[in-house]
Amino acid sequence: MLEHRDECRDAIDKALALDPNLASAYIAKGNIEGNFDWQWDTMKELAEKGLELDPNNARGYIILSNYYLIKGQYENAEEAILKAKALDQLNKRIGYLVGERLMLLGEMEAAKFEFEQVLELDPNYGLALDGLGYVYHAQGDLDSALRTWSQLHRVMGNYEIANYFLDHPFDDSVKTLLSKVEVGNPIYCTNPTILAQANSFIFDHEATFEFLDIAFKYRHEDLPLTLLKPHFRSYYDDPRFMELVDLVGVTLPPVPIKE
Repeated sequence: MLEHRDECRDAIDKALALDPNLASAYIAKGNIEGNFDWQWDTMKELAEKGLELDPNNARGYIILSNYYLIKGQYENAEEAILKAKALDQLNKRIGYLVGERLMLLGEMEAAKFEFEQVLELDPNYGLALDGLGYVYHAQGDLDSALRTWSQLHRVMGNYEIANYFLDHPFDDSVKTLLSKVEVGNPIYCTNPTILAQANSFIFDHEATFEFLDIAFKYRHEDLPLTLLKPHFRSYYDDPRFMELVDLVGVTLPPVPIKE
């Protein structure tokens, strides 16, 4: 909720008033400035301020990595996330983020390796399962994508969809999942960026833009990096997509980034 973000801002400002040298507060404020307000340069400045005060804050390097991705500075983005990983090597979320960035950079096999490393730590870690599914999809291995996402839905408790994915073709599986969302069952995903991606998989362009517009309206924190994902490259010649990219302030990667 947007009002909750305002409450977070107030809390951070109060913390900084009490302690102007509180590194985590600058980094948290930078996260809000970037992910929610799309003030990318301010995000970078605040993250760098936090890291000056605490050079071992892994969260600060994650935010810097986000900034560099948004700005199209891919080598810097990879370097920053690897610094975060070096500071917290068993952190599953950071491991996932390394894989996510490698996927965005087009390094699919390296991304797959990172996701699998996370899954060795926790076979039911949802973010890594989701990321691995996207890698398989980007590689054109739709059967493996469905098997991986089936495991994800089983972890989430969506047993009907988990079983359906194992026995039906890719397009039918995605359409069935989306039909469950449309009837409003709370067990199914309501993240508009994920629903936009699912609709893009079955080439329902109007629904894709409907959910992208919802994500934009509510400034969903996943939207900026979602726009960089490989399966949206086919939208680069669509004026609606390019307008959204400009409004959010992201720099699209070249196509392809790497063979």
